[in-house]
Amino acid sequence: MAQSTPADGDPIGALHPHDAARRARSFGSIAAQYDRFRPGYPAALVADLRAAITAGAADPVAAPTLADIGAGTGLFAADLRAGGFEVTAVEPDHDMAEVARARGLAVEEAAFEDWDPAGRRFDAVAFGQSWHWVDQDTGPERLADLLVPDGVACLAWNEYSPAAALSARLAAVEADYGITVHRRHAELLAERDDSQRATAARALADAGFRTRVRWYDWDCTVTPADWLESLMTFSEYAVLADEVRAEVRARLRAELPAEPLELVAGTLAVFGRRPAA
Repeated sequence: MAQSTPADGDPIGALHPHDAARRARSFGSIAAQYDRFRPGYPAALVADLRAAITAGAADPVAAPTLADIGAGTGLFAADLRAGGFEVTAVEPDHDMAEVARARGLAVEEAAFEDWDPAGRRFDAVAFGQSWHWVDQDTGPERLADLLVPDGVACLAWNEYSPAAALSARLAAVEADYGITVHRRHAELLAERDDSQRATAARALADAGFRTRVRWYDWDCTVTPADWLESLMTFSEYAVLADEVRAEVRARLRAELPAEPLELVAGTLAVFGRRPAA
């Protein structure tokens, strides 16, 4: 199964399929921590998605329908609902889905490839931090089938990391354990909308979508303790043995300053419009 680059590590395609699957399934045990320490999504992104749907619709509806695939704990789905969408969340992990349900979201438990939409088509389909887990050979066509004519797809990734000097020190610690979180995020933040995430636009274009890529800057300040907690929600950390995770965590903490961290942060969004038949 071909795979693209994950939001939280090296390209999945570089991993053994068993390792990729293990990382994809690693989030349920840390669902509450994930929900607390992962960021939401920019209001401007949600507004742009709503505007794209309105621009493409002959008769815009008050509450466009949207499927949020790989919804996790519902961080993106909640932001989309607040932006006026009627959201159906799709999430394969039961523990993550339960956190999303606690937000009042309607959740259907299934992997994207196995999910039965029961004949439904949506005005929009979103993937927040989840497109990289999709089978890239079949994903774009399946996505197109879920959209109404002129419907809009939105593939979004949050990228955030401490300033360059500190990030480099933390990346050096991670390298001793084969972890790439700080290195990858620093690279993606430097590349912005030219990053490897933009390869998703080419995949959609190959499937007939009209695409555009946009980068959204945002500010984020966190305590060192909260930054460590956030790191532990990435799959590269989640799959570590407890004693190894504790060791690398202690070494990272020794590198962190006492004062709050101002992160370099942004969100990459790939928009794709399904052409009318």
